[in-house]
Amino acid sequence: MSITHEGYFLIADVTGYTRYLSESELEHAQDTLTALLELLVENTQPPLIISRLAGDAVISYGLLENFFFGQTFIEIIEDTYVSFRKTLERLVLNNTCRCNACANISSLDLKFFMGFH
Repeated sequence: MSITHEGYFLIADVTGYTRYLSESELEHAQDTLTALLELLVENTQPPLIISRLAGDAVISYGLLENFFFGQTFIEIIEDTYVSFRKTLERLVLNNTCRCNACANISSLDLKFFMGFH
């Protein structure tokens, strides 16, 4: 008999990546995505557990009995977003390449989806 647990899931999704990819050189676009996904993975900390990476998103979950509530959860999302934006700014400032992928890094953003089950 399987046991059902209640908990939350969180999806951190790089917004605009599909369009960015279709208008960019694949090699540099992939390097950008790798850097951003690594950042999202580093910011996904317990009690959140990474379930998987799906394209340009990190899917994680936390069991209800181990989960934080209210302000703490909002702070984690906010901290992740601020880190994401700072990383984008560094990628733009430290780049001398003029290919479409590098020139359009600033068009990317981050959105979150959260649910309870």
